[in-house]
Amino acid sequence: MADARSRGDRPAEAKALADLGTAYGWRSEYALAIACLEQSLAIAREMGNKEAEWTGLWNIGAAYEQCDRFEEELAAFTRAEEITKELADAVKTIPEPSLIKLHVPSQLGEDLWKIRQQVIANGLPLLTSEEVAQELNERRGIRG
Repeated sequence: MADARSRGDRPAEAKALADLGTAYGWRSEYALAIACLEQSLAIAREMGNKEAEWTGLWNIGAAYEQCDRFEEELAAFTRAEEITKELADAVKTIPEPSLIKLHVPSQLGEDLWKIRQQVIANGLPLLTSEEVAQELNERRGIRG
């Protein structure tokens, strides 16, 4: 990470911070994990890298969950869901599937769009933000 910083290589620095945050999470050192992941997320946002932002939000959300910081967890997952929709919207305007590689902002966007299309094709409704929040609360045993 120090090497990336000294070179001014922001993408490498963000990746190193994300990897470090993940390692701290594996060790159940969630405060340190969150600190690293927040720094990585800030760099992703600074660079306008939606895929890295999405990944960072999910990782931070998982760390918040382990710390029982449910409001922050919900905010992270909700923002990740919004990015999912943004990436999917970028893909759905493309008329030819063969042109996807030319226009999709990332592989993640393409993959998310394919999954979304499968869900819709199977007749399953997409969840609203409120339904996602309710589902997360139910999984935690929070009723209301």
